[in-house]
Amino acid sequence: MQLSPEQKALQQNRVDEIVEGHPDMYKKCPSCCCVLKRPLDSTDQPCQFVQCSQCAPPQHFCWSCLAPWLFSHEASAGHCSNKSCGVVAMLLNCDMVLNSSSRLK
Repeated sequence: MQLSPEQKALQQNRVDEIVEGHPDMYKKCPSCCCVLKRPLDSTDQPCQFVQCSQCAPPQHFCWSCLAPWLFSHEASAGHCSNKSCGVVAMLLNCDMVLNSSSRLK
């Protein structure tokens, strides 16, 4: 069954609401925009990186800031390629702050 353009738009809006409402569980791939679910490691702790299997070849991204994740070798857990990861992660996950006394110049 094919979805109409209106049905596709409604479905996409719902997916966007779910992703935006649960940033600790879902994010969009920075390359292909498909939805990524945060994986858990063998001890049921959230992983620091996520793999997008929709990208060809599969890509790995830092869960916090969505920068490429680098593996130094097979046994390594790797690390985020973004040296400002903590700052970017905070900005991507914080609520919008509006200060009525601030001005754009």
